[in-house]
Amino acid sequence: MSVDDVDDRGNVIVVNIPDTKTYKPRTFTIINGSNSIPSTDVFCKYRKLRPESILHKRLFINYRKQKCTVQPVGINTISKFPEKIVRFLCLPNPEEYTGHSFRRSSATLLADS
Repeated sequence: MSVDDVDDRGNVIVVNIPDTKTYKPRTFTIINGSNSIPSTDVFCKYRKLRPESILHKRLFINYRKQKCTVQPVGINTISKFPEKIVRFLCLPNPEEYTGHSFRRSSATLLADS
């Protein structure tokens, strides 16, 4: 994803996913729901951390030592996020959580809604 795929409209963020498994572009919105942390504010803070010296437009960039670097986040790093989250939460069997865990969870939440 690139920074051009995200349209910040103030209280709503519209995200376009141009490249999908089914080759059909997808769009979803992010709003501040009933969560204790406003989602749109989190995105705005992340966007402000982006260094001006970046020559590429990749949306996700590395964050190290309390600041963002110019290096984009790779697919292997993203696939390890669920395991890192489980370790942070001190849940059992963190090695069993993979990048596919995000898809399973989102599909379950969608079906339940």
